[in-house]
Amino acid sequence: MTKIPNFNAPSLHSSQNQRFVVSIRFVLRYTPSRIKESILYVRTTVNGTRAPERSLNMKIVKSEWDSTQQTILGNSDQAQICNARIQQVKTLFDKTFFLMQQSGESITAKRLQERVFGEKAQYSSYKDAFNRFIAEKITTTKVSPRTIETYNKYYRHISSFLKVTDIKISYFKTFQRRICLIF
Repeated sequence: MTKIPNFNAPSLHSSQNQRFVVSIRFVLRYTPSRIKESILYVRTTVNGTRAPERSLNMKIVKSEWDSTQQTILGNSDQAQICNARIQQVKTLFDKTFFLMQQSGESITAKRLQERVFGEKAQYSSYKDAFNRFIAEKITTTKVSPRTIETYNKYYRHISSFLKVTDIKISYFKTFQRRICLIF
Protein backbone atom coordinates (compact mmCIF):
# COMPACT_ATOMS: atom_id res chain seq x y z
CA MET A 1 0.00 0.00 0.00
CA THR A 2 1.31 3.42 -0.95
CA LYS A 3 0.37 6.11 1.53
CA ILE A 4 1.17 9.79 1.68
CA PRO A 5 0.39 10.71 5.31
CA ASN A 6 -0.89 13.79 7.16
CA PHE A 7 -4.41 14.52 6.07
CA ASN A 8 -5.26 18.20 6.41
CA ALA A 9 -7.43 19.25 3.48
CA PRO A 10 -9.45 22.47 3.69
CA SER A 11 -10.23 22.33 -0.05
CA LEU A 12 -10.00 19.87 -2.92
CA HIS A 13 -7.48 21.97 -4.81
CA SER A 14 -3.83 21.16 -4.40
CA SER A 15 -1.57 23.74 -2.84
CA GLN A 16 1.84 23.71 -1.22
CA ASN A 17 0.36 23.57 2.32
CA GLN A 18 -2.24 20.88 1.72
CA ARG A 19 -1.61 17.28 2.72
CA PHE A 20 -3.26 14.27 1.13
CA VAL A 21 -3.77 10.68 2.18
CA VAL A 22 -3.44 8.51 -0.89
CA SER A 23 -3.96 4.77 -0.69
CA ILE A 24 -3.28 2.36 -3.55
CA ARG A 25 -4.37 -1.22 -2.80
CA PHE A 26 -4.49 -4.26 -5.03
CA VAL A 27 -7.43 -6.63 -4.54
CA LEU A 28 -8.52 -9.88 -6.13
CA ARG A 29 -12.02 -10.29 -7.54
CA TYR A 30 -13.32 -13.65 -8.61
CA THR A 31 -16.47 -15.17 -9.97
CA PRO A 32 -17.95 -18.39 -8.60
CA SER A 33 -17.23 -20.15 -11.89
CA ARG A 34 -13.55 -19.26 -11.60
CA ILE A 35 -12.75 -20.02 -7.96
CA LYS A 36 -9.02 -20.69 -8.35
CA GLU A 37 -8.15 -17.79 -10.67
CA SER A 38 -8.95 -14.20 -9.83
CA ILE A 39 -8.52 -10.90 -11.60
CA LEU A 40 -6.35 -8.23 -9.95
CA TYR A 41 -7.90 -4.80 -9.46
CA VAL A 42 -6.38 -1.58 -8.18
CA ARG A 43 -8.33 0.38 -5.56
CA THR A 44 -7.49 4.10 -5.39
CA THR A 45 -8.45 6.24 -2.40
CA VAL A 46 -7.66 9.92 -1.86
CA ASN A 47 -8.65 11.53 1.44
CA GLY A 48 -11.10 8.73 2.16
CA THR A 49 -12.88 8.99 -1.20
CA ARG A 50 -12.58 5.91 -3.37
CA ALA A 51 -12.55 5.75 -7.17
CA PRO A 52 -14.15 2.78 -8.93
CA GLU A 53 -11.81 -0.20 -8.91
CA ARG A 54 -9.83 -0.66 -12.10
CA SER A 55 -8.82 -4.02 -13.57
CA LEU A 56 -5.17 -4.65 -14.35
CA ASN A 57 -6.18 -7.58 -16.59
CA MET A 58 -3.92 -9.93 -14.65
CA LYS A 59 -5.21 -13.39 -13.72
CA ILE A 60 -3.76 -14.63 -10.44
CA VAL A 61 -4.16 -17.88 -8.55
CA LYS A 62 -5.79 -17.01 -5.23
CA SER A 63 -3.48 -19.17 -3.13
CA GLU A 64 -0.40 -17.37 -4.51
CA TRP A 65 -1.58 -13.85 -3.58
CA ASP A 66 -0.20 -12.19 -0.44
CA SER A 67 -2.68 -9.43 0.40
CA THR A 68 -0.56 -7.88 3.16
CA GLN A 69 2.56 -7.53 1.00
CA GLN A 70 0.50 -6.85 -2.16
CA THR A 71 2.63 -9.31 -4.14
CA ILE A 72 2.45 -12.73 -5.72
CA LEU A 73 4.29 -15.42 -3.82
CA GLY A 74 6.87 -17.58 -5.54
CA ASN A 75 9.85 -17.19 -7.81
CA SER A 76 8.33 -18.30 -11.09
CA ASP A 77 8.75 -16.14 -14.19
CA GLN A 78 5.02 -15.37 -14.16
CA ALA A 79 5.15 -14.22 -10.52
CA GLN A 80 8.15 -11.99 -11.18
CA ILE A 81 6.51 -10.42 -14.23
CA CYS A 82 3.27 -9.75 -12.33
CA ASN A 83 5.13 -8.34 -9.32
CA ALA A 84 7.10 -6.04 -11.62
CA ARG A 85 3.84 -4.82 -13.17
CA ILE A 86 2.34 -4.18 -9.72
CA GLN A 87 5.44 -2.20 -8.72
CA GLN A 88 5.28 -0.28 -12.00
CA VAL A 89 1.66 0.72 -11.31
CA LYS A 90 2.53 1.83 -7.75
CA THR A 91 5.40 3.95 -9.06
CA LEU A 92 3.19 5.45 -11.76
CA PHE A 93 0.59 6.44 -9.16
CA ASP A 94 3.28 8.08 -7.00
CA LYS A 95 4.77 9.96 -9.97
CA THR A 96 1.36 11.10 -11.25
CA PHE A 97 0.29 12.26 -7.78
CA PHE A 98 3.49 14.26 -7.41
CA LEU A 99 3.07 15.90 -10.83
CA MET A 100 -0.58 16.78 -10.14
CA GLN A 101 0.36 18.27 -6.77
CA GLN A 102 3.21 20.30 -8.26
CA SER A 103 0.99 21.71 -11.00
CA GLY A 104 -1.66 22.73 -8.46
CA GLU A 105 -4.38 20.56 -9.97
CA SER A 106 -7.42 19.42 -8.07
CA ILE A 107 -6.65 15.90 -6.85
CA THR A 108 -9.36 13.30 -6.46
CA ALA A 109 -9.17 9.53 -6.54
CA LYS A 110 -10.95 9.38 -9.88
CA ARG A 111 -8.77 12.04 -11.51
CA LEU A 112 -5.62 10.39 -10.24
CA GLN A 113 -6.74 7.05 -11.61
CA GLU A 114 -7.72 8.58 -14.96
CA ARG A 115 -4.31 10.19 -15.24
CA VAL A 116 -2.47 6.95 -14.45
CA PHE A 117 -4.48 4.83 -16.90
CA GLY A 118 -4.84 7.54 -19.54
CA GLU A 119 -7.46 10.21 -19.96
CA LYS A 120 -11.00 8.94 -19.85
CA ALA A 121 -12.42 8.01 -23.21
CA GLN A 122 -14.87 10.41 -24.75
CA TYR A 123 -17.74 8.61 -26.39
CA SER A 124 -19.58 10.35 -29.15
CA SER A 125 -22.64 8.14 -28.99
CA TYR A 126 -24.56 5.62 -26.95
CA LYS A 127 -23.53 2.97 -29.48
CA ASP A 128 -19.81 3.67 -28.87
CA ALA A 129 -20.22 3.51 -25.09
CA PHE A 130 -22.19 0.27 -25.24
CA ASN A 131 -19.69 -1.40 -27.59
CA ARG A 132 -16.85 -0.35 -25.28
CA PHE A 133 -18.72 -1.85 -22.32
CA ILE A 134 -19.15 -5.20 -24.12
CA ALA A 135 -15.51 -5.26 -25.22
CA GLU A 136 -14.35 -4.56 -21.65
CA LYS A 137 -16.59 -7.29 -20.24
CA ILE A 138 -15.22 -9.83 -22.72
CA THR A 139 -11.58 -8.98 -21.95
CA THR A 140 -11.84 -8.74 -18.14
CA THR A 141 -14.23 -11.59 -17.34
CA LYS A 142 -15.26 -14.88 -18.85
CA VAL A 143 -18.53 -14.10 -20.63
CA SER A 144 -20.72 -16.78 -22.15
CA PRO A 145 -22.25 -16.39 -25.61
CA ARG A 146 -25.66 -16.27 -23.91
CA THR A 147 -24.57 -13.21 -21.91
CA ILE A 148 -23.44 -11.47 -25.10
CA GLU A 149 -26.85 -12.25 -26.63
CA THR A 150 -28.51 -10.70 -23.60
CA TYR A 151 -26.34 -7.56 -23.86
CA ASN A 152 -27.25 -7.25 -27.53
CA LYS A 153 -30.93 -7.70 -26.69
CA TYR A 154 -30.69 -4.87 -24.14
CA TYR A 155 -28.92 -2.72 -26.71
CA ARG A 156 -31.72 -3.27 -29.24
CA HIS A 157 -34.41 -2.48 -26.65
CA ILE A 158 -32.72 0.70 -25.46
CA SER A 159 -32.05 1.78 -29.05
CA SER A 160 -35.67 1.27 -30.03
CA PHE A 161 -36.75 3.21 -26.94
CA LEU A 162 -34.50 6.10 -27.90
CA LYS A 163 -35.57 5.80 -31.58
CA VAL A 164 -32.04 6.80 -32.55
CA THR A 165 -28.83 4.85 -31.98
CA ASP A 166 -26.47 7.85 -32.08
CA ILE A 167 -27.73 10.14 -29.32
CA LYS A 168 -24.91 12.15 -27.77
CA ILE A 169 -23.66 11.00 -24.36
CA SER A 170 -23.68 14.59 -23.07
CA TYR A 171 -27.49 14.46 -23.24
CA PHE A 172 -27.50 11.53 -20.81
CA LYS A 173 -25.08 13.29 -18.45
CA THR A 174 -27.30 16.38 -18.39
CA PHE A 175 -30.38 14.22 -17.85
CA GLN A 176 -28.65 12.33 -15.04
CA ARG A 177 -27.68 15.60 -13.29
CA ARG A 178 -31.28 16.80 -13.49
CA ILE A 179 -32.59 13.55 -12.04
CA CYS A 180 -30.09 13.81 -9.17
CA LEU A 181 -31.31 17.34 -8.40
CA ILE A 182 -34.91 16.16 -8.25
CA PHE A 183 -34.21 13.31 -5.85
